[in-house]
Amino acid sequence: MARKSDISQVLLVTEEPVLTREVANKIGILDGFQLISEESYIGDLVTTIRSYQPDVLLLDFNYKETKIFDYIDELVLSFPSIPLVVIMGPENIQNSNSVVLSGARAFITTPIDMQNLEKTLDRVIELSSRNSHRSDSLPISGQTETEKGETFVVFSPKGGVGCTTVATNLAISMRKRYSD
Repeated sequence: MARKSDISQVLLVTEEPVLTREVANKIGILDGFQLISEESYIGDLVTTIRSYQPDVLLLDFNYKETKIFDYIDELVLSFPSIPLVVIMGPENIQNSNSVVLSGARAFITTPIDMQNLEKTLDRVIELSSRNSHRSDSLPISGQTETEKGETFVVFSPKGGVGCTTVATNLAISMRKRYSD
């Protein structure tokens, strides 16, 4: 997995000093990552994210003891280019699917495993980089004309010999008839 050549900045959002120390120790050992702050963070998070502009945001699942899924959604909508990784204890693992559906790029569990942390951070940064390159290559509205596509769907309640052949021939015939 390719990582940017410079050091990736990681912002930890938690109120737990124990978690802060654990993450700071683990990230301090990893090459290519730097924890922006080793302090437990409490305050205006949006302003802090804008000022630091981290490469990755680590969020404690128990942060603020509020509706964490709404909070994740808000952060992802406010900062779509910054991947969000949620740190959750084993007692919260049943919420992992909801965390990802809320917009988090990934989650890691405590106690934090070094290899898992490094792989997760590498991967979310790689995906974020890939997505930013993809959006850079997309045409801006009005810049180029795009073709209108057509989709034909063929459904057969019962499959069998020749069903795929009939569907393929039907799709080809419809394409020829409607594209002229």
